[in-house]
Amino acid sequence: MKRQKLLKMAIVTTLALTAAASFTANAEEGNTLRVGVIKALGTVSPYVAREKGFYDDINVEFSEFSDGTALMEAFAAGELDLGFCGVAPIANWYTKGIDLKIIAGCNGGGHVIVTREDTGIETVSDLAGKVLAEPNLGTVTDTLLRDYILPEAELDPEEDLTIVPGMKPADMAISLFDTQEVDAILTWEPYVTQAEQKYEGVKIVYDSAPELKKAFGTEFFYSVNALAATDKILEEEPEAVEAFVEAYKAGVDYINEDKEANAVIAEILEQDISVIEGARSRIDYTYAIDVEGIERTLQWALDLGYIDQIPSAEEFYLN
Repeated sequence: MKRQKLLKMAIVTTLALTAAASFTANAEEGNTLRVGVIKALGTVSPYVAREKGFYDDINVEFSEFSDGTALMEAFAAGELDLGFCGVAPIANWYTKGIDLKIIAGCNGGGHVIVTREDTGIETVSDLAGKVLAEPNLGTVTDTLLRDYILPEAELDPEEDLTIVPGMKPADMAISLFDTQEVDAILTWEPYVTQAEQKYEGVKIVYDSAPELKKAFGTEFFYSVNALAATDKILEEEPEAVEAFVEAYKAGVDYINEDKEANAVIAEILEQDISVIEGARSRIDYTYAIDVEGIERTLQWALDLGYIDQIPSAEEFYLN
């Protein structure tokens, strides 16, 4: 399958494993947990926990990565003990032999199909014959589009429209509204809210979070990111991992319960607080492991050939 070959080519491409930035929460002597993080709205919760001091009594070093592929390569190289990453990359690398377990949830939702008012696109079905931009192949965004959103509208992603993959989220709004090279984009928060605040004539065609929550009758939005840990660290440092998870949970609770959390997130991500407030309506933060939701997300990737199998629940999730 062409998409599968492209994804495999991307995986074997040499990537710099050096983190863009790193910081230590506690400099005391002792074994240090090495945690991979990505500074994005969906995975901001460990940053918030750090900012609020919840890790102050834990020996932990955070390494920041630009994307999930680089983070997973660091796992494969033995450079990380824990990491916050997309559920599909975690499953993909697990099936390739990397001993990992999902030990907590992270976030869900956030993806939106956006167009201009002058395109005549009112529903997903109206994307027929149009050009739509999306991020990289094999991402949750891509699999959600190709295996769920478009088929639900009786559209064939290969035949009925032109999909332009690999576009950076920061460039999508420019391509849609400034240069008008595309007719629609599938992007995620906070880029949707940023576009709504910057441009006139922004039209939301499909808001995935409420649509899927309604369709499946779930408590949570569809799963996007999770916290994974190596079997090695779980066996060798169970108490340290437990302490880290408890501190992380405190951060998630703070985000969900304290009205000042949006200001903290805005400062971390260097965004206007109004952007964060708008974006929060389309994503959720949870440390619960939504096995059913994760496996639904993984099924999209399996159907498209991006992963070879859905891992056994007994082995893939920490009980």
